[in-house]
Amino acid sequence: MPACKNPTRSIATISRPALNGHRHWLAGAPVNEMSIYRILQNSPFGPDEIGRLVTAYEETLKTLGLKDRSDPITQLVARKIFEIGQTGVRDPMQLAQLAIRDLGAPTA
Repeated sequence: MPACKNPTRSIATISRPALNGHRHWLAGAPVNEMSIYRILQNSPFGPDEIGRLVTAYEETLKTLGLKDRSDPITQLVARKIFEIGQTGVRDPMQLAQLAIRDLGAPTA
C-alpha cells in the first residue's frame, strides 16, 4: 500500500472513488472510518466480511479510547484487524479482542 504523501491531510479530502471494488458498498460510509477502508480497498473481502472488519475496528478503537480518527494509531489498529481477519476469524468481538491483545495495548 502506498504511503500517504501528506499524513496531516484531512480525511474529508480523500476521494471515495479511490475505494475501487467496494465503492458501491462504502459510498455511504462515515468518513471517520477511512483508515480501515484504505486497507480494505483492494482486499478480496466481500461486503459481509468488510462489515465485520469495520465493526471490529470500531469496537477496538472504542475499547482503546481512541476517538480521534486522524491519530496514526488508528492505522495500526486497522492493519491489525485486517491481518487477523485474513486468518479466518469472523466474529467482530473476537477480532477486536485479538487485535487488542496482539497490539499489547492497555484498555481505556
